[in-house]
Amino acid sequence: MNKETAIKIYNYLDEQFNKALNFVGEVWGKIKDAIVKPFEDAKNKVEEIAKKIRELAENISPFHKESPSLVEMVTRGVGEIKKQYMSLADISLPPIVQSMGMTGIATPAIAGQTVGTTNTITNSPQFTVNVGVYAGSEMEKRALAKQLADAYDDYQRGIGKNISGI
Repeated sequence: MNKETAIKIYNYLDEQFNKALNFVGEVWGKIKDAIVKPFEDAKNKVEEIAKKIRELAENISPFHKESPSLVEMVTRGVGEIKKQYMSLADISLPPIVQSMGMTGIATPAIAGQTVGTTNTITNSPQFTVNVGVYAGSEMEKRALAKQLADAYDDYQRGIGKNISGI
């Protein structure tokens, strides 16, 4: 056997051995994938479910926030009401006298006005409204308030049957 023939035989055997080794590697890879893949798929599915559970659990957490809470909205609203109420101090209305013409009805003092002993809110300019309604029920009180507001509006416009300027 000469050297060339020995090299050819060696190369042939080396090539066949590598082919066999690659074949075994591919077969082993497929066997491994067939065994391992279901476990990897199951692991991925469990991770996906765990992620959804975690997201849902965050939604029920007392610290989770997607929008303002009712308390925050009410607090903000009350703050706005206070702000608007404070701006009423800047309003200047002409002074008035409203004689209720009724006994036994307490008239509360309004800021900047004084309450007389005859159920009269006094300020100037003055006008008197004779309404003739006893405000006992809530409905009657609202009716009286509306009549007073209407009478004052009429007074401001200079009209009205039931109004006399003092």
